[in-house]
Amino acid sequence: MRILYVAPSSREGGLQTTLRNRIRALRAQGVQSEVVFLEKSEGEYIFKDIVHYYLRSPGEFQKKIITGNYDVISFIYTLHFLPCVPRTYKGKVLYEVRGWNREIAATLQSISRHRRVHAVMCIAKYLKPLVMAHVPPYVQVLVDGNAVDPMFHMIAPGERKWKDCPSPAGGRKVVAFAARMERSKNWFEFARICGQLNKIDKIEPWFICNPTNREELAKVQQECMRNGLKDISRFMYNIPNHYMPEVFSEVRRSGGIILSPSLREGLGNHILEPMAVGVPIVSSDVPGKNEIITHRVNGLLYKPGNIALAVQYAAGAMGDEKQRAALIANGLTTIREEYSPSVYAKRYLGLLARI
Repeated sequence: MRILYVAPSSREGGLQTTLRNRIRALRAQGVQSEVVFLEKSEGEYIFKDIVHYYLRSPGEFQKKIITGNYDVISFIYTLHFLPCVPRTYKGKVLYEVRGWNREIAATLQSISRHRRVHAVMCIAKYLKPLVMAHVPPYVQVLVDGNAVDPMFHMIAPGERKWKDCPSPAGGRKVVAFAARMERSKNWFEFARICGQLNKIDKIEPWFICNPTNREELAKVQQECMRNGLKDISRFMYNIPNHYMPEVFSEVRRSGGIILSPSLREGLGNHILEPMAVGVPIVSSDVPGKNEIITHRVNGLLYKPGNIALAVQYAAGAMGDEKQRAALIANGLTTIREEYSPSVYAKRYLGLLARI
């Protein structure tokens, strides 16, 4: 089987790492995959072992379809080149939904005009009813989920290759925020929770992000000052994805946690990747994340805005050794049984066979 994926850009983000994980998982099953990007960006290194192209010309794209012998063409977010798929193409055409906003809803509504898409693939279960309300009944709507790259596992300090891997000062426990700096990620709530946590435990907040929005970043830093975190917070920018297993390993070694207060997600790598390393997760109870996390089993869920409860859960995940050990063990089981490459590839190929 040969699959061509069409994505907006090779920026560094969840779309790109999730796509890489899928392609590697499928490769192990003998499936060949290639990627067409419409725009070049800083995350190209993520695809260093994957055949990829940059195309802007409709003619170039059409030629690639004619000569590429692809069984499946899957468009992620954008349907920009869909009209260029030749009418003679006999394979399956998919559209992928990784999150939800007005632009995605409008794109879905355009599918009925093109009448070329056979199925929509959703990364999370909560997206399926949203998608079904916007597409014609002849379009199948399926949920494929996510996969975690095997490089995400606990790495002991003596085995780490990144000489600049950060570590907290003075025996502090890391409370990590690993997400884009935008309002939907709820960084202001993260700062407020950390401000309260810092009164009862020695913590070091880590903001792991790409500083694309400088205005938002300045607001984050102001919020840290208001919550008494200025002198203990650490901001880490543009960490390559292949170094993140070492960063998460240090979070775990410190006795720390991932604190994810975001208001909406797809099926987030920022939850799955640290879980695979054995970092306990404290998260807002919102769709996407509550598909991964079962409360008090492999993580802890609080209602967004309930600062006191979030503080209680975070303190327990760091201070209650029995609870912490259970969260770690159950999280690793979740990754192995539901998000390993082999499990994902079997599920994905099964869905393709249904289309």
